[in-house]
Amino acid sequence: MALSKAAHDSLNGVKPLNGRAGGGADQVNGFDVPPNLREFVHSDKFLTLAVDPEGSITPDVSMEKLRFHAKRMVPSSDGVRRSRVVWICATAERLEELEEAFLEAFADSIPDREIGKFHTFTVKFDSDVECEVLFRVHSKSEEASGIPHASFGIFDDFYETSEEFFGWVSSRVGLYPGRGDRLGCVTDDGGNNRIIWGIVRSSWGSQFLDRLKEGLEDHVHITRLHQGSASEG
Repeated sequence: MALSKAAHDSLNGVKPLNGRAGGGADQVNGFDVPPNLREFVHSDKFLTLAVDPEGSITPDVSMEKLRFHAKRMVPSSDGVRRSRVVWICATAERLEELEEAFLEAFADSIPDREIGKFHTFTVKFDSDVECEVLFRVHSKSEEASGIPHASFGIFDDFYETSEEFFGWVSSRVGLYPGRGDRLGCVTDDGGNNRIIWGIVRSSWGSQFLDRLKEGLEDHVHITRLHQGSASEG
């Protein structure tokens, strides 16, 4: 996968955030996070990736990262912190696996069965934290233009995602919630809460990732897992 000039410019135009990246915390919002993935979960850089060629990262890590960012969203006038995430995977079979894992983790989440909104759920991480979760398959070209405005984007496997889908998702992330009666997709302190993250389940593209990050250190975070440990690239 190679990023287009537009996608590269989109990354380059994102201002660094004032977040709690790292911080040495053992937990995220009260939930345990593997020590080698704390930096990944806490990172607030626009594109945050974890390289995991051994396939050790389970979907619940992305769920805890989602919880982390959802709870940082500035509340609306009614006090509720609302967000929306689009979770992209490569196949219908993988989509089903992700939905099952999600429903196991958040059994009280509410599926939305309106026409055209299948594979959409609403989860409450707290009484005042609500997130709409949209699972989507990227292999269908017609799905790309239908990606809605979102707060966050998750790629189940970054390398399996086409450049077209990355472009569509990156152009929509940060547009929800709209400004309306609040400041938009920002944190309590006014920092940008627009973020995309994903897993890289292959080691072949290390040079591509190095080129991707070159000159964009303020906007791209990469955690590389090596035999149970992690190093920052």
